[in-house]
Amino acid sequence: MRSALATAQLFLLHFARCWPDQPKRFMEKIRPDPRKWHPQVMAQNKEVTVRPAPTGPKTCNVVHNATALVFSAGGYIGHFFHDFNDGWIPLFMTVPSMSLSHQDVVLVIGKLEDSWVTKHGDLLSEFSKHPIVDLDKDTNTHCFDSAVVGLVYHGFLTINPNLMPGPTTRVHLHNLLDKVYGQARQLIRQPMARPKLVLLVRKGSVGRVLLNQDQVRTMAMDVGFDVGVFKPKVDTPFLESFGLLSRSHVVVGVHGAAMTHLLFLRPDTVFIQVVSIRLDSMSEMCYGKPARKMGLEYMEYKISVEESSLSHKYDSSNPIFKDSLRLQEKPWGFVKVIYMKQQNVTLDLTRFRGYLAIACRKAKIFMGTEVTKRQQYMKKKARRDKICRLIIFFLASQIGCVLLFRTCSSPTFTSNSQEHKRWRPTPTKLLRSSWLTTDDQRESSPPKSSAVPSQTRDSSMYPKPVKPTIVCDRSHQLYDWCHLRSPAMLEPKTATFFVRSPSPSPEPPLVEKLRPYPRKTDNETMSNIREITLTTETLPLPCTIHHNSPALVFSIGGFTGNFFHDFNDGFVPLFVTLNTLFPGQEVTLVITEYSEWWYGKYEAMLPQFSRRQVINLDNQTDTHCFASVAVGLVSHGPMTINPALIPHHKSFLDFRASLEEGYRKCLVWPPPKIKGRPRLVLVSRTGPVGRVILNQDNVIKVAQEEGFDVVVFEPSVYTYLCDVYRLINGSHALMGVHGAALTHSLFLRPGAAFIQVVPLGGEWLARTYFQNLAKGMKLEYMEYKIEPKESTLTEKYGKDHILVRDPSSIASRNWSALHSIYLRSQDVRLDIARFRGYLKHAYSTAKRLMESQGLHVRRQRRKIKKFIKPPVFSYTYGVG
Repeated sequence: MRSALATAQLFLLHFARCWPDQPKRFMEKIRPDPRKWHPQVMAQNKEVTVRPAPTGPKTCNVVHNATALVFSAGGYIGHFFHDFNDGWIPLFMTVPSMSLSHQDVVLVIGKLEDSWVTKHGDLLSEFSKHPIVDLDKDTNTHCFDSAVVGLVYHGFLTINPNLMPGPTTRVHLHNLLDKVYGQARQLIRQPMARPKLVLLVRKGSVGRVLLNQDQVRTMAMDVGFDVGVFKPKVDTPFLESFGLLSRSHVVVGVHGAAMTHLLFLRPDTVFIQVVSIRLDSMSEMCYGKPARKMGLEYMEYKISVEESSLSHKYDSSNPIFKDSLRLQEKPWGFVKVIYMKQQNVTLDLTRFRGYLAIACRKAKIFMGTEVTKRQQYMKKKARRDKICRLIIFFLASQIGCVLLFRTCSSPTFTSNSQEHKRWRPTPTKLLRSSWLTTDDQRESSPPKSSAVPSQTRDSSMYPKPVKPTIVCDRSHQLYDWCHLRSPAMLEPKTATFFVRSPSPSPEPPLVEKLRPYPRKTDNETMSNIREITLTTETLPLPCTIHHNSPALVFSIGGFTGNFFHDFNDGFVPLFVTLNTLFPGQEVTLVITEYSEWWYGKYEAMLPQFSRRQVINLDNQTDTHCFASVAVGLVSHGPMTINPALIPHHKSFLDFRASLEEGYRKCLVWPPPKIKGRPRLVLVSRTGPVGRVILNQDNVIKVAQEEGFDVVVFEPSVYTYLCDVYRLINGSHALMGVHGAALTHSLFLRPGAAFIQVVPLGGEWLARTYFQNLAKGMKLEYMEYKIEPKESTLTEKYGKDHILVRDPSSIASRNWSALHSIYLRSQDVRLDIARFRGYLKHAYSTAKRLMESQGLHVRRQRRKIKKFIKPPVFSYTYGVG
């Protein structure tokens, strides 16, 4: 490949020979910056053209026996967040993704600045040993073996292992940074008596400045920290910042670009992000999610309105504090100016002290782990040094004896060939150690020098032969299920699983096709689910990746994204399937219609179903091999687990135990509860979504009068489940109008109270979806069926209209009417006097639950003269 850098053109020298079917006028143009969606940034980057070389002499001023990797250092490069988000992380991913890990690479960079090269020179040398070629200024014609143009990008500070050819994660990136800059930490050896806290500060008129920084620093020292203040600058050397941060135990800062230094932190470091008003989603997306992925102890301190400087400029009723829907309609410039540039922070020292105290405890545990590891390292080092000294002594003595023997013996001395052969590794041992693959490792080629017969080599690749069969069950209304009972090979382009065998079967192959989603009677939904094929035919291809476990193939398409369907069509059938077909076995989950959003939201839960890496079938190019394959999920019905149909009689309580196992390690911050008062979570619906409680404040007031500590929970599609699990798991009652958000009742402990408000026309849905769930979870279930006077449909149609008088006759015959009228167009206004009786019963249940836990419950029922506004729980989850 020849490159004319003056015109940014890459010419394919052997195009006609390598691609005879391509048109002669083949041409591709690309701007190599990973912000394709940002036209202003892309316009600043030079366009690179790839096309066949013109006829005529092909002269090269500079010849490289290497591959060119072409990208831009323009755009927002120079801003610390974008240095990594748009530069180093995409570069780090591109090298293995384009199979450049073991190749000689020349970096061809556009928009190159000398200051950037000077600052990042050490890191650049890890990607290429050659001088950088300046795409904009170099006038030579360069020739390369091949070229890659552009960088791979997975999202904000994201490295998705499922999209990489190997198990590459942010931890590997940190290891690279440690290799380059870790010398700064190694030079500082003195032990620390107190955990080290680094306070990242912002100064000047940049916004999000910590105004009471000195008081926070003093308080952190009182809590037990050695405190260092770090204000990074554009020209701060990486060696300096890495040396400081990689030795710290806690890092605190207000959301901003400097928080990108989390990439320098060691796993288990406590990372506290102070989140300003209305920057919740951005904070989670840019730093919250990456911090958890890196194994940091992530804590999020969301400031109140009173802690924001905007409260001094705007009234608390101003839409900039409350109207999130209107905010979403505003341009990015408005958000940036108001919430990022004009907003500063004054922390509530009393509230923040609690965060620091918890961080200090975690930091001390981290320090104890460091000491233990250091002691173990020193013991191993001493043992290793002793062994080395013995080996050196032994070898020295042997060499002395050999020299003495050769001096005195005949020069025709030869060793005993038979004795020598006895110590040579056998071909079987060579094969096992250097060729055969283990689970989830890539297949490598046998040593060229191996003398193992080819027949022995081929037969050892396959398990013991069994007659391949396909067993299917298509008798159920909700799902189909098939099982290929044989070692199988996945051909990803056609989503076909073939039998893996050293020789084809003489019998005609069996073929079964199905769509692995448990709503098979819903034709419209099923048409969007990818069809999977199973066949007993063999495929003469080698396995790229081996798994010694069965594969379970299913889809997360359909209605996935709705919280109810995520469980009803996904996790509950998955739990049933694993415990019915593979009890006690480890499986590999192979997923179609895969979504990064879904994986990110449920990442804490997935290891409870399989500890192996999830395989995204839609983007696979590797040939995977499995012990066997099952396709489809078993469903017992809407939100149902029937223990009688599962080996070992697994139930919803076992399902909940798996949720507890997944979420109990999450570091989360529920609203503080009043000592001695049971907590009631009110699931709130807002906006034009239907089934809104119009007199919600009155309901909250009467619940407080009955003795509850009320928390209003407003879930969204991006709700972060670790926080929600801790909130609801630590509560004693939950109530809400029928809707998908009541699926969060899965997080309640057995014995808790669960009140479902049933709107007109929703009786069958309420009973089928959540009454069965509540009974399976051993909850104290109560159903409050509203009367016509409590429905807004009465105001709209009148009490004698058939929609109000006999809703079941309409809803049972017409799903469209049920959805549009009873679910979307109906709100409720509860009869407070009647509903108080339900709250009394719920309080008695909650009190019993608290007493069973050994907690004292004070007499709390009283008239509340002044309405107490409860805390609102509305955590959001970023889609990184």
